[in-house]
Amino acid sequence: MQDLDFTFKKEIIWTKPKGTQGLWQRGVTKFLKNEPYPCFFNLNIMHEYILIFQNEGKLQVNIGPENKLSEEFIKQVSWSVWDMSVSFTKGHPSPFPDLLVERLIKLYTFENETVLDPFGGSGTTMKVSRNLKRNSILYEINPGYVDIIKNRVDWDASVAASSEKYEIKIRT
Repeated sequence: MQDLDFTFKKEIIWTKPKGTQGLWQRGVTKFLKNEPYPCFFNLNIMHEYILIFQNEGKLQVNIGPENKLSEEFIKQVSWSVWDMSVSFTKGHPSPFPDLLVERLIKLYTFENETVLDPFGGSGTTMKVSRNLKRNSILYEINPGYVDIIKNRVDWDASVAASSEKYEIKIRT
């Protein structure tokens, strides 16, 4: 990231609730059922790091009443640990909850800006971007997820009825 002139600014930790979706319990389940011996232990990871980087270019911020974040929202995001449930979106092994993506998009973009998601996955970023009036470009390496993304964002209706720009790019 330093080679691209990005500087690490902060981290946020997303804490997931215990016992959600059997999918999230892979580590200990495998350990208990198949390999309950020393040296095979595997944790259930109940948190993820969100790393915030900033490009060293000139920051252009439109300070106006239409872009002011509410006091309630600021109180929700002011701590470095965010507790929220996991997504129950099916068809992808690690979908993020809409609320997680919504907070980040509100904190770091303005309406009509473009949100880039280099790991398109189940399309959460594109869906939330659309709802917040942002453009969205997703990259995905698995063509099998394109239909999941298009269904999740109601692709035909979203693209036809919106002034925002949406793209899904397949990287092989």
